[in-house]
Amino acid sequence: MICPAELHAIHFVINSSERIQREHGRLKLGMSLSDFIKAIKSKEASGEIGQFEEERRFHADPASFGPNASEVLADFYKEQLFRIEVNYPPVRLDSAAVEEVKAGLTGHYGPPRTNSLPGTDLFFWDDGKTRLILERDLAEQSMAYSITYIDDDLFHHASHERVGKETDGRSTYGR
Repeated sequence: MICPAELHAIHFVINSSERIQREHGRLKLGMSLSDFIKAIKSKEASGEIGQFEEERRFHADPASFGPNASEVLADFYKEQLFRIEVNYPPVRLDSAAVEEVKAGLTGHYGPPRTNSLPGTDLFFWDDGKTRLILERDLAEQSMAYSITYIDDDLFHHASHERVGKETDGRSTYGR
């Protein structure tokens, strides 16, 4: 059985007095789908492999994320916003863009937990309520990057339901 202390060890909750940002312009983690549709210019995406059963994805207007944002994805689980992904256009491999973003986030939230895979670096911050992920993908000539904000409670609830369905209720995940 997983208890909160074990979950914190898995997700590396940061010890910072500053909470991870949950609001971005008119987007706010946890907001209802109906409020989102009223407030944000968006277009619903077709279902994708790996989505939760009751998940819906929208392409949102990236304007509220600054001039460098090229795409914003807003994911809803049971009509609540649980994930915001902000994608940026690829930059040259020698660009300092990702290091500058990482330094700014580290200044606010402390050092990240890092996970490196072939061609991809992931930097994680988690304050127990919100998870923040900076992803750097290296291609031959360029580097793409994105920032993702996840509502921990909604994500864990969705994951718990998915695992329960996939294992016919035999899993103890999240109990």
